[in-house]
Amino acid sequence: MSDRFGYVLRRPGSGSYSVRFSWGGREIWRRGGTTRAAASAKLSKAHALLVNGHKLDDVLRQIFSDRRNGKSFREVALDYLAAVEAEGSKRPTTLRFDKARMVRICVADWTARDLDEIRVADLHRWRDALRAKGQSAATVNRAASLASVVFSWAVGRSLADENPFRRMKPLNEAKDRKETYAPTPEEIAALVAAAPDRLRVYLLAASDLGARPAELRRARWENVDLEGRTFTIPPEDAKTGRVRVLPLTARLAEALAGLKARANVLPISGESPRVFERVNEKALYLDFAKAKKAAAEALPSGRWEAITPRCLRTAFASDHARLGTPLPVLAAMTGHGSYRVLERHYVKLAAQSAGADAAARFEALRNTEKTGEKQAGS
Repeated sequence: MSDRFGYVLRRPGSGSYSVRFSWGGREIWRRGGTTRAAASAKLSKAHALLVNGHKLDDVLRQIFSDRRNGKSFREVALDYLAAVEAEGSKRPTTLRFDKARMVRICVADWTARDLDEIRVADLHRWRDALRAKGQSAATVNRAASLASVVFSWAVGRSLADENPFRRMKPLNEAKDRKETYAPTPEEIAALVAAAPDRLRVYLLAASDLGARPAELRRARWENVDLEGRTFTIPPEDAKTGRVRVLPLTARLAEALAGLKARANVLPISGESPRVFERVNEKALYLDFAKAKKAAAEALPSGRWEAITPRCLRTAFASDHARLGTPLPVLAAMTGHGSYRVLERHYVKLAAQSAGADAAARFEALRNTEKTGEKQAGS
């Protein structure tokens, strides 16, 4: 049903109706009720009040029990993050990543508008713009997923009628998925040798510990035991929220001792200094690119276009898989919640690089681990 003022629409997948109208440059969507007649009555009352000079927000509160007060997505996103932090329902590391991602989301123009004025077409344009800037499908999907969570949270508190993200299909990530590559020992050695001083020890740590780049950037000296040769990743820095104590190789322990002496780290009170103080995210990728360029001159046969900082972690895991490290042990070392990712990527890479005999051994290992898992669960 429609007239000159607005529309009554059936809500997809539900037994209720919505009303839609425009007034004062704002496009309004509100719940109308469980019948078309009830929704039409609300639309007529709203029209009459607006024509008689009532303010739009007052009409929305009176007719639709509106408690929104015209909150934008940005305002609701802040409320959501504050509520999640107060509830403690997310791990600190997850919440930190969500906050950073939300800042990037809220750069978009549509986030400044009222929730019920945001249309699916706006979100499609935003998603297309992110892809045009070179963001991967996986990255865009994660941003859309977080924004969708905010909308669902708002719907549950009567701050919005619907979540428009639910009418969008996720982007196909398979087309963007790049081949996982594990650098050879020769490539890693050339890369470390070509790296500037502030990056060299970091690359050794990434290669010998298999830690995630973000975990290494947040590492502090208080968690490095050079005498006991251990490198601890505390729960607040780990992606899974679980502590990991990793052994230091002899060469890494020596390199860290030299780095600590050069940095003149003193046992003072307060927050412990970061191990890789000068390796922030920007410096990492800039210096890494320079190191790759120099390493390519020293080792032209290397697959330098396929190597990223994360590939050092891949090399660590695939090397351990090739040597026969049990998958649950390797999962604990690399900080994976399960060893499914190891099966999909690292074990496959190791088997491919080690030949048919090793591939058969890896398959036997995988079957052994699965059998053990079934026995533990029975």
